[in-house]
Parts: sequence; structure tokens; C-alpha cells
Amino acid sequence: MQIQGLSGDFATIRAVMIDELKQKSNTREAALRYGRVAGNHGVEAGSSKLRWLVLGLIAAALLCAAAFIGISLKNSESPVDNLFDAVDNKKELLQQAYADRAQDAIRADMKAAAQEYEDIIKANKDKMSYEWQFNEAEDLQNPELPTGCEATALSILLRMSGLDIGKIDVVEAMPRSGSDYVHHYMGNPYSTSGFLCLPPCSVETANELLPDGWEAYSQEGTDLDELELPAAAWVTMYLRDFYQLRDGEDGYQVCSNTHCLVITKVGKSKVEVVDPLVGVTSYDREQFEYIYSTYGKMAVGIKEKLDEATQTQITAALAA
Repeated sequence: MQIQGLSGDFATIRAVMIDELKQKSNTREAALRYGRVAGNHGVEAGSSKLRWLVLGLIAAALLCAAAFIGISLKNSESPVDNLFDAVDNKKELLQQAYADRAQDAIRADMKAAAQEYEDIIKANKDKMSYEWQFNEAEDLQNPELPTGCEATALSILLRMSGLDIGKIDVVEAMPRSGSDYVHHYMGNPYSTSGFLCLPPCSVETANELLPDGWEAYSQEGTDLDELELPAAAWVTMYLRDFYQLRDGEDGYQVCSNTHCLVITKVGKSKVEVVDPLVGVTSYDREQFEYIYSTYGKMAVGIKEKLDEATQTQITAALAA
């Protein structure tokens, strides 16, 4: 019985020990599980703090970099600005290059034109090399041109200027009209019934005959002392008083004894002339001035177009 009791008691003790061991085991597992959970939470909490710290450091670094870049951009030009500046500089260089090329072309054109003009002047000077001497056949209007004093006087003036030309050449070049005497010869200079022409007609006719570089021009209204000589001038035949002086076309006065001659010299008491009716002669200055002035101071001259200023320009262009 005792053995059985011992056996029973042992079994009981064994059962109790087993229960205690189970409880301890459960407590240990719970403790271990709690420890793992707590450990995991600690790791997670530590990792989160570390991440925020790193993110803060990165943000601070980015802010510093942005501030540095902002200061740099403020104190210096951007690459885009530099690009535009380069384009502008290139544009200015191209514009200057084109301007230089244009100036070179202009200078070349001016030089070529000046050379061409100078060559023409030199060639035409040969045409104006005639040395005038009184020639009765050419310097007197009769017998061919009884009313052609204007054409004869103009031919004398042209020859004195150097152009070898005769009175018939001039009268044939002079336009004619049955009613206009300002820009035409009115009537027929080959007949005694011809009338006259005035300075505009003589100027226009001469310019048709003169070579390039020379021109006829009006000296109307110029005082006797101020005339550029030689000059064709309108007076009366033999400086006689006016016959039928009257108002004419375009503000001109005309008279029935109109005459044209060439003045070569104006002196204190005499005016030297080549008169198509008389030849080389002189007239009393006082009478001459009275007729010349009363008739409107009509006169015509011939000159070279190439004045001193133009010659200076040509010389400068050829030297450029």
C-alpha cells in the first residue's frame, strides 16, 4: 500500500513539477516575446530618429547650396546673359564689317567716277584749245546773217572759250520760232526780216554745242563792272537810242534795233568789244552802260563746270 502510496505521491509530485515547469516555460516565452517586441520598437524608434536627422542635414545642405548659388547669380552674369552678349558682340562686328565694306565700295565708285570725269575733262580740253583771233569771215555777221547777230556773237564767245566752231554751225543749232524769242530765235536770221533771240536761247544753244565739262550760263542782272569776261551782251545797234522799246515776253523788254556783241574788256572810259557789225572796236563807257543797264543787263558767259571745289573733290577721290 505504501508503495502504491509512494507511487501515487510521486505521480502527484511529478505532475505538480511538470505544471510548474510549464508555467515557467510560458513565463519565459512571454518574457522573450516581450523582449523581442520591445527591442523591435526600440530599433524602429532609433531608425526613425536617424532618418529625420539625415533628412534635416540634407535640407540644411540644400539651403546652403541654394543661398550660395543665389549670391553667385546675383554677383555674376548667367550663361544665358553671356550668350546674348556674345551674339550682340558678333552682330556689332558684322555690322562694322559690312559698313567697312560699304565704305570701301563707295570709295571705289567715287574714285572710278572721278577718274572717268577727269579723263573726259582732259579729252575735252583738246576740243577747247582753239586760240581766238579775229577772223572777218567768222566774226562778222554779214553777208550771210543780216539779222543773225546773236548767233554770230555766240560763235565768237565759243571760239574765245576754245571751241573751234563757226557762226553757221551756231545758227543751225539755234532753235527757231515764229512767235517765241526767249527760248528760240524768232524769224529767219538769214533774211533782213529776222527779229531776235534773248539770253535763254543763247545759253541753251551753247550748251548743246559745248563738250562735257563746259557750260554756258546767264549773267542777267549783273552790273557792267561785275561781268565775267568775255561775255555776250544785249545792247542796240551802234549804241544808238532805243527804237520802239517795249515790254516783251517773260518780263523782258525788246526793241526794234536790238543788237548782240561780245565784251572783252571794261575800262574807265571805254568798253572794248567784238561787234558782229563792225569787228574789234570800243565804245564810250557811259553810253554803253546806259544802254546795257536800260535794256535789263542781259549777258551770257561760258565757263568750265569744274570749279575749284569739284577739282579738290576729284583729287581727294583719286588719292583715296
